[in-house]
Amino acid sequence: MVHFTVRADIYPTEDEDAVLSAVEQVLPLESVRVEGERQEVRVLMGRGGMEGLRVLHALLRKQRILDTARSVLLAGCGAGGLTFSLNKQAATVGRVSFAIENELYGPIDVLVVCAHPEKMVDWLAPPTHEGVPLFEIEEPEG
Repeated sequence: MVHFTVRADIYPTEDEDAVLSAVEQVLPLESVRVEGERQEVRVLMGRGGMEGLRVLHALLRKQRILDTARSVLLAGCGAGGLTFSLNKQAATVGRVSFAIENELYGPIDVLVVCAHPEKMVDWLAPPTHEGVPLFEIEEPEG
């Protein structure tokens, strides 16, 4: 079964609800919890399924960033899943931007657990020619 987990630090200067809202704008969650003391960096941990990945799928097309997404997602492919990080500030306005090192407020780290990570990448971000997907596949299973 395909699912994903997210992890995002919540710094003392950040509002917990705002960070949760940012995450859910790009990857809606089925469950969430926050760990840590209010005076220190807390950690938002969440889990979602295909419904959340469908939102990401649509955003990648709407923003026309399939090529960038594909290269980042392929780089994160491994046995049993794929990993990538999203810019938390961009997510606050519903935009997908892949995080770079040293993000000011830390990234949203994502792990997609699936049996065939390359098929997941092909579904989320297929190869393109002049910005047009060369193919679209059905949602991957497992």
